[in-house]
Amino acid sequence: KGRLRRAARIYRELLHRASEQAVLGQLPVTGYCHLDLGDLLREWDDLDAAARHLREGIERIERAGSPTILLDGYIAAARLKQARGDEEGALRTIQEAERLVSRYNLPSGFVARLAAHRTRLWLAQGDLEAATRWARKCEPDVGAPGYHREVLGLAVARVLIAQDRPEEAAPLLEDLLAAAQ
Repeated sequence: KGRLRRAARIYRELLHRASEQAVLGQLPVTGYCHLDLGDLLREWDDLDAAARHLREGIERIERAGSPTILLDGYIAAARLKQARGDEEGALRTIQEAERLVSRYNLPSGFVARLAAHRTRLWLAQGDLEAATRWARKCEPDVGAPGYHREVLGLAVARVLIAQDRPEEAAPLLEDLLAAAQ
């Protein structure tokens, strides 16, 4: 709901409570709290703290053996590397996430999310050609119902805007907004 400071306060409180009680500290949910807090700190440009939380979250989720949540960690880590200017590291982290998706044969929604994040990286790195190739390939899927539609639609809209074609992105974004509402 956009209440980022409240979310950060809740994550910190949960992590503090978990650190006081050994049993709670071992629960996989603490890893997820670290991931979300780390991604939030990246948004606030507190990159060192973000890195610490993301590293801790990824380690905990790896131990818990939850590939779908681990995917979130890899995506957040790639975004952090991009924010730090490590473009190669960001792409390597996305490739690692792609291997995770393949190894666990995760459903198409996870594949779509990962592809959308890879496209965001391409755009951030100025590789409009790669982003455009991907967008052309996935455009038929944008009209499909469900969660992937939102993820794919937003990524395609970003590509259209980067191509200086906002008039084509606007109806797509309006459709996505209507579906979200």
